[in-house]
Amino acid sequence: MSIQKLPPINVLLCIHSAQISGPLYQYFTKFGAASVTIADSRVQVNSAIRKQNYDFFMIDQNLPGVSGINLLEYLKISDVIDDDSTTVLCMNMPKKQEILRAKSLGVSSIIIPPFSIQKIGERIQKLYEDTTPLHFPSAPNRPVQMLQQA
Repeated sequence: MSIQKLPPINVLLCIHSAQISGPLYQYFTKFGAASVTIADSRVQVNSAIRKQNYDFFMIDQNLPGVSGINLLEYLKISDVIDDDSTTVLCMNMPKKQEILRAKSLGVSSIIIPPFSIQKIGERIQKLYEDTTPLHFPSAPNRPVQMLQQA
């Protein structure tokens, strides 16, 4: 799959690992994101969402200070993430209950390590297929996509 240009989205990467957030930052910048912000803790996420609105959220399940699912729930309740937002949750060995909770919160995709930035890029591209630049996929109406690289 060749990666195409993304819509001009504002991206918030809620990821504590520089080994993951750095390449993701480069990916989003290279493929057309309007802005990319990295927040590696609950405090930084709170600061970032006060400064800007975001269209795309990638949330690490093990973010310092808060679990990814709890952060996702907080962002939904606070109307930071709405039905037009795209959300990707990175989960390490998720339990069925965690996957069901993430789905009930409207997550667009779940990514399970180990994974490559290329595979994540392909997954993100797939989330934006068949949409116009003015409409982002509505997370609750889309099936949850899971990526796990063997």
